[in-house]
Amino acid sequence: MAFYLYITIILLFVILKFSIVQVEVPTVWFMLLFVPIIVKLFISMFKTYGLGKGARFVSYTIGALWLSFVVLSHGLSLMTIMEGLPFMLIPTVAYFSKRFPFIAGIFFLILGIIPFVFFSGWYNRDIYFIITMYTFIPFPILFSAAAFLIEAKVSKKEDP
Repeated sequence: MAFYLYITIILLFVILKFSIVQVEVPTVWFMLLFVPIIVKLFISMFKTYGLGKGARFVSYTIGALWLSFVVLSHGLSLMTIMEGLPFMLIPTVAYFSKRFPFIAGIFFLILGIIPFVFFSGWYNRDIYFIITMYTFIPFPILFSAAAFLIEAKVSKKEDP
């Protein structure tokens, strides 16, 4: 209850301050609004449905959100396919994680490390942008990788 009250108060403050004054919304407000919602959603999925199903839900959500972002920004074009290909792989690998959780965990681990290596342009931005972007891309993928690897270890232990 306190979480939703916090989000409501922040949202009302942002609406009042920036809508009435008609000023561009700083990145810190996006971080304060979206990061807690995403974190709470993913934690509740892991707690409610367990590691495997929770990781698949997180993977489907990340893939769908970023794929829809790419389609909305480029329309239906060749650029959409090229830019959306990594995000089409996320739900596909998550689907096959039911049978091969270890391979899916390794794939997601590699995919989660890539933004730390190749997205160096993020480090030139403000700290709030960095927190927001890492919350949306690599952290959920790394959490899913850990969940798939733990699920693989647990299922391997249960098999005689």
